[in-house]
Amino acid sequence: IDSEKRVRVAATVEWEDCGRPVQKVYFETDKRFAENISCNPHAFLVGGILPAMFLGEKRIFIDAEICPHLREGLETVMSWFEKWYKGKYKPVCIEAGVSSKAPYLNKASRAGLFLSGGIDSLAALRDNRLRYPLEHPGSVKDGLIVHGFEICAHVGRDRKLNIFERAVKLMSKLADETGITLIPVYTNIRHLNDDGTFWIDAFFGACLASVAHVFTPRLSQVYIASGLNIAIMHYPHGSNPLLDVNYSSQDMRIEHQG
Repeated sequence: IDSEKRVRVAATVEWEDCGRPVQKVYFETDKRFAENISCNPHAFLVGGILPAMFLGEKRIFIDAEICPHLREGLETVMSWFEKWYKGKYKPVCIEAGVSSKAPYLNKASRAGLFLSGGIDSLAALRDNRLRYPLEHPGSVKDGLIVHGFEICAHVGRDRKLNIFERAVKLMSKLADETGITLIPVYTNIRHLNDDGTFWIDAFFGACLASVAHVFTPRLSQVYIASGLNIAIMHYPHGSNPLLDVNYSSQDMRIEHQG
């Protein structure tokens, strides 16, 4: 969907067992990045599978072919949550075709990082700059800043676009100084289940990964900054080394950094 300033990809979510109304889920970015996003079924599958599991759906059906590598990873993710919650939540059946191709596998390597402006993402960017030469394919070239996770996190709340635009303006200065391209993203994927505890304990890593998959035409790998080191990490936790890598497909590598 094109507008004057943004481009959008979207999908319709229909619930079968939990009684929730139909929802339209979208991802948007500035129009100058229109060639860099796609209506990738992986984005909607990754973003929808944990709400489906935690809300008691029996299956998740998507009218598209998906990467077998991603399917295997999502089954692993659900198994971890089943273990951590001692069987309270059961894995859902993934019903989708199997893709025999990875459409963007042969594109040039390009790494991105989610940048909120918080200490974790800033530390991750600093660490990346210290570890990787700028010419290395793992060196961060793009920063993704997302509206709809912390700002406008709950259904029906004020979108507070002025606050987000102020954050983008501040982060643009950092982007210029560090040589990265800042990409604003707007999404309501969190609204599939906006419960705060679910967000922290299960959902936020999957939501970040879903955004990454939208940008598969541009990016080959995306880093999610760690908020906790392994020594003090507790489980369940929505983003951790056991989960994040399992949101990867053959042509989009998700990495937990830190």
